[in-house]
Amino acid sequence: MKTLVRMMFLVALALFAGSCGTQRETAVPSAEHRTALEALQAGRFFVKLDAVYPSSASPWQHSSHTEYRELHGSYFAVADGKYTSYISLEDRGFFADEFPARKREGLRAEVSGGKKMRNGEIRFRVKVTGGGLVADKRIAVFLDGKSNKCYVKITPPSGNPLQTSMSGRVYPSGSAGK
Repeated sequence: MKTLVRMMFLVALALFAGSCGTQRETAVPSAEHRTALEALQAGRFFVKLDAVYPSSASPWQHSSHTEYRELHGSYFAVADGKYTSYISLEDRGFFADEFPARKREGLRAEVSGGKKMRNGEIRFRVKVTGGGLVADKRIAVFLDGKSNKCYVKITPPSGNPLQTSMSGRVYPSGSAGK
């Protein structure tokens, strides 16, 4: 009888311990994330810009003290090796130096990367050329690990220390998200 009670106790203890084990939360990417990732990998995407931050701030870790400015209707796009950017009239004053024209077309874009970072983000690099010193730039797009949200850093050619940091959302070229 004692043996039976001990066995039942051990079985109950094993079941209890197994059910109380810590379960690791896995990051399940959304359908939006998968679509954005495929668009970035194919080099056919556009980024709808939501906000611009000081170059020292990170949109992922902003606090109530971080200054940012919401953007309305501005975007940049890459498709078939070409780069296009559009800065809406409301946003134009803030980007006077970075984007001298309201709409830029015909620049060349070279997409590389897809490197997974430690925090789950996926980094892509876009090298934009063809417009001279004003338009040439390097763009880093950090795609969130679970959604189509992204963090963008735009760096002018070497010698210019200014950086622009933005947040936005990645969509495939030609989709309705624009």
